[in-house]
Amino acid sequence: MWQQAKQGHSSKQRHSWSLSGEEVLLELEYRDGSRPHGIYALNPFEPASSPKLLIKGGERPSWSAKRNFFAYIHGEYLRIARRDGREDVWVLVADFEQDHHEPLVSWNQREGFTLFDRDTGYGSLSYPVIKSLLAYPSLPKYGTKDPFTFIPLKEAKPMPPEGQRETEKGEWWNDLLAANNLSFSPDTRYFAAEVYPTPRDLRRGESRIYLFEEDSEQIPKVRWYHWGLILHAPGRRLTLLNGNTCELNPLWHPRGDWIAFTLVDFDQGYVVPAVIRPDGSNLTFLLPCPDALPRTGPWTRYGVSQVDNRAYRKRGVSLSSFRGWGTPNLQAVQWSPEGRYLLLNEGRLYTDLQVVKQVGVHWRGKIVGGQNFLRLVQWCAKPGWLSFVRGLRPMIHGDRGDAIELIHVETNERRVVNVGEAAIIHWMSA
Repeated sequence: MWQQAKQGHSSKQRHSWSLSGEEVLLELEYRDGSRPHGIYALNPFEPASSPKLLIKGGERPSWSAKRNFFAYIHGEYLRIARRDGREDVWVLVADFEQDHHEPLVSWNQREGFTLFDRDTGYGSLSYPVIKSLLAYPSLPKYGTKDPFTFIPLKEAKPMPPEGQRETEKGEWWNDLLAANNLSFSPDTRYFAAEVYPTPRDLRRGESRIYLFEEDSEQIPKVRWYHWGLILHAPGRRLTLLNGNTCELNPLWHPRGDWIAFTLVDFDQGYVVPAVIRPDGSNLTFLLPCPDALPRTGPWTRYGVSQVDNRAYRKRGVSLSSFRGWGTPNLQAVQWSPEGRYLLLNEGRLYTDLQVVKQVGVHWRGKIVGGQNFLRLVQWCAKPGWLSFVRGLRPMIHGDRGDAIELIHVETNERRVVNVGEAAIIHWMSA
């Protein structure tokens, strides 16, 4: 699909701070007005660490994969800041719909990112893609061939001659499909995406995950589009699953070994996480093995080749009916930065967290000790640590504000980091 580029320009704004990359980025509001609303940073593993104001009025910060950059909103603009506080790398007019996906950008392993953009003008979705910010030692200039790319899911038809009827012009867009939730391979040569017939999630229940390969040697031939990502060939299905199912939220492993996703089976009534090799082999559903239930130790055997939802209902994998309409009801959420762990969630986000890891050729999983009704659940930069904020919405808890809580998934060690008596955490990037 092709879509018009969003306007961008460089910024000469410089900052007086410098970060190490180990900090948690927070959007904080202090109800008593003692400190300004904006983006703050603190290191949760440093004793007596307190929030340091980075950007007054900033919103929704998002660390890049290698923590050399972070994205944030300021006013009407999406900005990309360097970790060392030098001038912002790139600024975009934030006229896309900001609330459909969280966070605003999806970072790849080469420090590039994808912007989520839903556009109804042609009944399609477009995804500007910056392959790598590391290619820009200085500020990029507005109007160069990069930094935007746009993804066609099918071969574009030739544009009609000038002056042709508007209805005939519209036929050029008829072969477009909607794409959603792009996830790039570590080398950014390939990407996985949900593909389904219409935008705005109207038929997302028909989603199938496809893999696409970039062909960097080809040049777009559509004259009035200046940037484009040309695909080497039509996308190929990641799985051979069929029936009344849908495949959601592909998550490429940080080292490229696996692609995790979530499968919904509407007929059988279950939602399950799965992993599969990028070549389509070794499809494994990340559920506790039925013969390993009830759980006899901290790490239970996970991984089945087919789902017997009746067996799981009988063993009570889902704790109660309010957690979802089917059993099991688990979904894949996020790989840890080093790729050691995959976070799962049962039922409503975030009510029952589980973690799986690969041990040899097998998978092991555990429940992350009794946590429920959480928000902003994320892996930390420090291996094995999971962070979250308690409560489904920002609020003051009695005489204290929000706090960051951390748990180590192997040792169950816990930490609580208070950010201020009147502080409300609106956003966090751990």
